[in-house]
Amino acid sequence: MDAPDGFWHRLETIPVLGLLAATAAVADLGFSRIALPTLVGTMDRDTLLHLNRLADIPRNVAAVAGIVALTLGVVSLVSLPGPAAIARRLGLAGFSGLFLPMITVATFLPSEQTTRMFVFSSIVAANFLTVLTGFAAARRTAPRGLRLGIIAASVAFVSGFVAFVCQLLPGLARIDAVARLGHTLAQIGEVAFLAAPLLIGFTILPRILRKPRWLILGISFLLGGALGALLLWVLWRTPDVPTVLYGAFGLRGLEAKWALLYAVPITLAITVSVLSLTSTDRALRQVGAGICLLVAAGFAPTTPVRLLMMTAGMVFLARSSIALGERLISGRIERPSSRPPPAPGA
Repeated sequence: MDAPDGFWHRLETIPVLGLLAATAAVADLGFSRIALPTLVGTMDRDTLLHLNRLADIPRNVAAVAGIVALTLGVVSLVSLPGPAAIARRLGLAGFSGLFLPMITVATFLPSEQTTRMFVFSSIVAANFLTVLTGFAAARRTAPRGLRLGIIAASVAFVSGFVAFVCQLLPGLARIDAVARLGHTLAQIGEVAFLAAPLLIGFTILPRILRKPRWLILGISFLLGGALGALLLWVLWRTPDVPTVLYGAFGLRGLEAKWALLYAVPITLAITVSVLSLTSTDRALRQVGAGICLLVAAGFAPTTPVRLLMMTAGMVFLARSSIALGERLISGRIERPSSRPPPAPGA
């Protein structure tokens, strides 16, 4: 079943408030989880409390905008035309119907009023929704690197979730084989998490550079490089780099002396996302917003806002992947006779 052109136009466009959610998520990452931890011990308590209250602003903006954007994004995926399996549609609708109300309640209620089972249920719903979204996108035609990046992100979240469950349940955590499995899955998940934005970036960069606007490109490179340099500087001057990296991104696989190496793929991911957000192509801008949200969510997130970032980021990437795939299909259909017909007798 074919969809009207307006549907694909909406699918490749960032949902309402999606760009605001991505920007606020990056601000929350940089200010709340990278800059503030390095200031502990250098400022008085009242100043730190004031800064912590200011840090709530981008987090709350990311939460409110992300809920709206995620709702609109999931609705478009559920209503995709074509021979999608009913079970997949029902899965997307069901888990989004569970996750969105739960994440809304968890966002606006004080943390002490949410039970442990409520938080665990939201983690389960978020991970299932994210993986189902990635699976739906990976099964459709799309640029190869973008599909591989989405698959890598799905592997990262599945591995991180299983590793989290292995560590969470006391009966399992005491079994050596299960503990080793959880550790191995966490390492695999970290590699996949760091690889996902790079795979996507190598795919979309040629599309961005195809029709370059040199001033915008230069500003984007400078901004991405500045953000990466800020990350390196903060990590360099922090005495406990592994703790900051774990708090910011959930990464802890490398030893302390090698932990700074995490900054390289993260810097590249930030640069690619900034370049994508300045593209004239709507689908590529949505890819940039998706990368921003995934990086800001970090590996194996467990807090409500970061779960929301993870899910919204995957939904944005899936929408862009499907829309770009539809362009490929339309191009093959519209230009079947672009080659000259064979000469008689050839």
